Amino acid sequence: MAFQGLNEVRIIGYVSADPEGRTTQNGKAVVSFSIPTVRKWGDKDITDWHKIVAWGKLAEIVCTYVKKGSFLCVTGANTTKVWEDKNKVKHYQAEILANAILLLPSGKKKAEEAEVEPEQDVPF
Repeated sequence: MAFQGLNEVRIIGYVSADPEGRTTQNGKAVVSFSIPTVRKWGDKDITDWHKIVAWGKLAEIVCTYVKKGSFLCVTGANTTKVWEDKNKVKHYQAEILANAILLLPSGKKKAEEAEVEPEQDVPF
């Protein structure tokens, strides 16, 4: 089989709000949270918001140990969730499907001092 490509993403940053965990009707754990990153565009700082989703045992671990301000390295695959609303309009949401999450030491920076915007600034 020919090479099909590689889909691997690594995000390092501070969690913007407490992760939101739930259990599906089939009993599978799922959690989602966001990590903002900042990049330069000319003389401007641009914040990109990354929605992270984890399933199963990894989701359970996140719900137990991760909170707002946690400093993480997330490795996963870039995915796009697609759905139609009641008016038959298609919506697209970029997500990172996590397959590994590493809780990093935050150094001297306290969780309260993490450089993340307030929850209301999250665009999803």
